[in-house]
Amino acid sequence: MELSFIRPPGDDVMQQLMEKVAFKNLKTYRNGLSEPIYNGGRIISSNGEMSQISNGIPFVFLLYIEFLMQPNKIRGNHYHQKKDEFMYIIKGRLRAVYEDIDTNERQSMILEEGALVNVKPRCAHIYIPLEYTQAIEFSPNEYDDADTLIYTINE
Repeated sequence: MELSFIRPPGDDVMQQLMEKVAFKNLKTYRNGLSEPIYNGGRIISSNGEMSQISNGIPFVFLLYIEFLMQPNKIRGNHYHQKKDEFMYIIKGRLRAVYEDIDTNERQSMILEEGALVNVKPRCAHIYIPLEYTQAIEFSPNEYDDADTLIYTINE
């Protein structure tokens, strides 16, 4: 099953793609705010964009990621035993593939700017750029190289 979306879902709740992966598109506000933002949102004005990516999720790890358009270039092909990670797409589009290493369930989706995804421990993931993409990854867990385990998802 592959999901593709540009507009946010109707509510601000993360939607389950599978047991270990949840996502949402942040709501977009274009002409000022008519209400306070508590659960994430993108404010787009003539001055540019401001995005509230997280409110209430504590994090101790923050990473900027750039995805370049190069043949056969992917990021990921690993999973984490402990790390619970979130990724927000600032700009661009990625094809994301997730595989639960305990059940072998596999799902893929297209992530576009404004998308927020949460990948739970023991879920392998790869990201394939469909265009130049920028993202932020954050986690309530500290980075630990020993917690990144190679797992090849054949695509």
